[in-house]
Amino acid sequence: MLYYPCPSTPFYLIRNTSSYIQGESFYLIRNTSSYIQGESFYLIRNTSSYIQGESFYLIRNTSSYIQGESFYLIRNTSSYIQGESFYLIRNTSSYIQGESFYLIRNTSSYIQ
Repeated sequence: MLYYPCPSTPFYLIRNTSSYIQGESFYLIRNTSSYIQGESFYLIRNTSSYIQGESFYLIRNTSSYIQGESFYLIRNTSSYIQGESFYLIRNTSSYIQGESFYLIRNTSSYIQ
């Protein structure tokens, strides 16, 4: 299991698509005891190409916070390999602007 701790809340990012097309969706599983275990998110890609540093919009799908709370996901890798890491920059006024997270892609299975 690939695990990158974060000062506050680590996440696991699970791809829920078989191809890389614009607007593809992801499921983000939060792995933290601070909130409900298994809280789900939808990640919507907002880019037409896979280049280093491309941005994403993360739409939170949970009743704990405002529906549609937005995030920016910044890729921190130059290639698509299993276990590549991401930085998640939260874009919300509910928390500190620019609060960072690590996301782990696991494209071959739903095993954590």
